[in-house]
Order: sequence, then structure tokens, then C-alpha cells
Amino acid sequence: MLYGNYRLTKIHWTGYPVELNYDKTTYHVIQREMEEKIGYYEPNYIANVAKGESYEDEDEDYTVFNVTLPYPYYFYSEDRWYCSCIRDFQMSLTGDNKFFELGGLNCPAYPNYLQSNDLFLAGIANVGVVVEAFEDESFDVRLHCVLPYDNPYNNEQSLNYGYLYYTFTKGKRLRDDVLT
Repeated sequence: MLYGNYRLTKIHWTGYPVELNYDKTTYHVIQREMEEKIGYYEPNYIANVAKGESYEDEDEDYTVFNVTLPYPYYFYSEDRWYCSCIRDFQMSLTGDNKFFELGGLNCPAYPNYLQSNDLFLAGIANVGVVVEAFEDESFDVRLHCVLPYDNPYNNEQSLNYGYLYYTFTKGKRLRDDVLT
């Protein structure tokens, strides 16, 4: 039921609100922040969901979520992290149809990206797909990761751990949804 093509419709952060475009305002819904950075290119942020092929057991049914995700690229200077641009990465997440549960974290993947000069990619602890209901024609890609938090009260910066949700919806573009 999920098979088809999707567009990114929302990017939501669960940690402390973040500041990417340096307008002195922090947000939890961060796609507008990303839109204002060099490298953001909306037509790239798509997903395709299809039947997967098993190489080991031909009787098993799999669903493959092929996604392209934007992420903030940070550099470190003068004891602070700064977001210089938006980059993207592609990933295929595979779920076993027998054990597929709605609402849960499905298709876990552990990127093991160990290059500390890319704060975002190095901070990803796990990646998964969350499907709330088949009839919604949408799903979330959930990353447990880290983004810097700029404390407005004391101008200090700390690492901010949480979940970044990318919501994909059939037939919609990012600007089609009302931003909340």
C-alpha cells in the first residue's frame, strides 16, 4: 500500500530549537531555516517506496524506502559550530513485511559515520522509518542525531541530541503544507 513516489513535506527537530540561518530565531520546524541556506535544492528531496528483492530467501517480502535527505553541514571555528550550507545524502532502508509494525521505529540502520569533521553525520546514532497509518500515504524517516544549540541567555553553545523527523507525503511538495 505504501509503494510509490513521495516528496518531502516537513522537517521537525525534537531537541532544543535550533538556529541555522543566523536570524537570531530558533525553531523546531526547520525546513524554512534550511531553505535559506546555500545548497538547499527542493527537487532533490524525494523518496521511492517499492517491493524489495531478497537475495537469501525468495519467500520473504521486503519494503525498501529509498530516500534523499537534506542536512545542515557545520564547521567548527573559534570554539563554535556554524552551519555553512545544506548538503544531502541518500539511503535505502529495508523493512521485513512480516514484522512491519505501524507507529514504531522500523528498518533500523546504523550509519557508523566516523568523520568527526561532519558534526551532523558523525552524530547519527540510528535511522529508521515510522509509518503511522497506511491510508495516510505518508511516512517519517527518523534520525537520532545531534545539532548545536545556541543558548540565547548566555551566548553559549552546547550539543543538542534529539530526533530529526523528515515527513514524506505522496504527491506533495514541501511548500504545499502549512508550516507549523
